[in-house]
Amino acid sequence: MIRKIYISFAWGFACVAILLASGVVREARALIGVDGVAAIVNDEIITLGDLEQRMTLFIGTLGLEDNLALRDDIRPRIMETLILESLKKQEALRHNLRPTPQQYDNALRYLERLNNIPQGGFEDYMKQKGYARSAWFGQLESQLYWDNYVSTYLQPLVSVGDNEIDDVLESYTHRKQEDEYLLSELYLPVIGGDESKVMSTALQISGALLSSESLEKDFALLATQHSQAASSAAGGDIGWVGLSEVHVAVREALKKAPIGHIQGPLQVPGGVYIFYLRDRRSFGGEDSFEVNLQQVSVERDADAAEDVIEEGRSIAKSPDFNCQRQGNYDSLPSLKLRDLGQMSLSDLSLPIARAVETLPEGGVSDVISIGEELMFLKLCGRATRKVALPSREAVRERIFYQRLEKLVQKQIRDLWRSSHVEMRI
Repeated sequence: MIRKIYISFAWGFACVAILLASGVVREARALIGVDGVAAIVNDEIITLGDLEQRMTLFIGTLGLEDNLALRDDIRPRIMETLILESLKKQEALRHNLRPTPQQYDNALRYLERLNNIPQGGFEDYMKQKGYARSAWFGQLESQLYWDNYVSTYLQPLVSVGDNEIDDVLESYTHRKQEDEYLLSELYLPVIGGDESKVMSTALQISGALLSSESLEKDFALLATQHSQAASSAAGGDIGWVGLSEVHVAVREALKKAPIGHIQGPLQVPGGVYIFYLRDRRSFGGEDSFEVNLQQVSVERDADAAEDVIEEGRSIAKSPDFNCQRQGNYDSLPSLKLRDLGQMSLSDLSLPIARAVETLPEGGVSDVISIGEELMFLKLCGRATRKVALPSREAVRERIFYQRLEKLVQKQIRDLWRSSHVEMRI
C-alpha cells in the first residue's frame, strides 16, 4: 500500500479545534462538513465531516462524555474504520454486488427489534438522538455490501468433508467432561494502526457493556456496529465452541468466566476480542444449569421499611416456604410470593443469574434490586441432564464458520495492503 501523508490541512484542523474548545460547535462542524478532506481511499473521499459525525455516533452509542480529549483519542481508530468500510464497499462494487431494497429493509427491521423501536421508526429514532443519517447509514450500507461479497466470493471457497466431521465427533469421546461455551464475540483487528488505540477502543466498548442493564441486547447491537468478524451480521453469535477451538490467549479467561458476563478485552495476534458468555455445558457429563426458584419480593417505595425487607428475608429462609408449599402469609400484603418454577440459568436476567448461580439447594440470595422491586430468591433445586453430542450439521457449520472467518480476515488484510490511501489529517 502506498501511503502519502499530507500536512496541508493541519492549520485548518487546528482552527476547528479552537472553535470546538471555545464552544462554537455548530460553526466548527459546518466548517468540517463543507471544506475538509480526511482521506482519499482509492479515489473515494472521506470528509472531515464524515469523521466528525462517526465520532459523534461512536461516543453517543457507548454513552461516553463528549470532549476534545476523547475525540483526539478515538480519531485514529475511527478513521481506520471508515477507510476499512470504504475498501469493503469498493470491493463489492467492483463485482457489482449491490444490496437489494429488501436487504436494506431487513437490516433496519433487525436494528428496530434490537432497540425496541416500532417498525419503520429507526430513522426518526436516530434523528432524535442527534446522529447524522450519513454516519449510521454509511456503516450499515458498508456491512450489507460486504455481506454480499462474503456470501458470493468467500463462502464458496470453504468446504467441509465428511471425514472431517467424523474426526470431530470421534474427538468428543476423548474429551468427556470438557466444557463448551455458548459465545458471542466482538472482534477488532489491528490492521494499519496502533495496537494501543485498538485496545483503547475495546476498553471503551467493554466499559459500556459492563454498565449495561440489557447485556445480551446491547452486546448484539455493539457487535453489529463495531465487530469486524464475519459474525457481526448475526450480532456476534458464534454458537457453541470448545476451548480447543479458541485462541490459547483466551482459554483461561473463558474457564473462569461466570455465565452472563463479558470477558475482555483479550488481545490475540492481529486483534482484540470481547466475548459474552451466554451458557456453558459439558459433553458426556451432567449439565446442572436448570434451577428451580421461589421468590419473595416487596415494591420499592418510601414505605418499604427495613423491617418489611427483613420480614421478606425471614420468609424466604423459612422451612414453610419451599417448592412444595408457600405457607399462608395473607397477613403480609406488602410482600409478594411467587413460584418461578424451573428454568435455564442462561434465560435469567443477569442480576438474578449472578445471585443464584452459586447458591446451594435451599439457599437464599442476598436482596436483589430489579426495577421497582426488591426481592429474595430461594433455590429449591437444580435439574441435571445429559448433554447430547452435536449433530453432524452442527459440526459442519462450526468448521465452516471457523474457516470462513480466517478467509474474511485474510481478505480484509489484503484489501488494506493493496489500497492507495492518502491521509489528509
